[in-house]
Amino acid sequence: PPPEYADLPGPRAVYAGALDDRFDFEQMHALAQLPLQIVLIGPATPNASGVLGSLPNVHLLGPRPYRSLPGYLQHAQIGLLPLTRHPANEGRSPMKLFEYGAAGLPVIASATRELKRRALPFVRLAENSESFIEHARELIEAEATRVELAKIARQHSAAYAWAGRAQLLLDNLKRCESPPLHREVA
Repeated sequence: PPPEYADLPGPRAVYAGALDDRFDFEQMHALAQLPLQIVLIGPATPNASGVLGSLPNVHLLGPRPYRSLPGYLQHAQIGLLPLTRHPANEGRSPMKLFEYGAAGLPVIASATRELKRRALPFVRLAENSESFIEHARELIEAEATRVELAKIARQHSAAYAWAGRAQLLLDNLKRCESPPLHREVA
């Protein structure tokens, strides 16, 4: 586990990414009312400290080296993707979901058109702060559900690993090879 987790009893929910106008600070403020340690990793605007900095169970860690992120994810219990209604979020399909999934994290994400379309089985979509909190409460209280979703997350995310994506690309390229322009007649 990362050193910052030494004094953070579980359960832990983690977000890794930019804390800017695409990140829903209000949802995180509401989520902080639950018995949950919220770990936020990434560059932050001054607004992040202003809205969340005074909450005792919200931990703004700032940027961390990419190679250290698996430790933060593997030693958490829930992945978070709180998105605002910013236009950039509507069509976005964050790879972060599969990074969370590869670490065995069930995810709570704000419902966007693209995430609804994907319907990932380990992602709980929240339409508002109330449903974000309800999904978190369920995952905190139902360890068996969390464990089952962790298994599903790992299995589903494995298909999105770079080796699998590269093989899919190669397979598609093989199908695109053009047939010979003429045939020899015997």
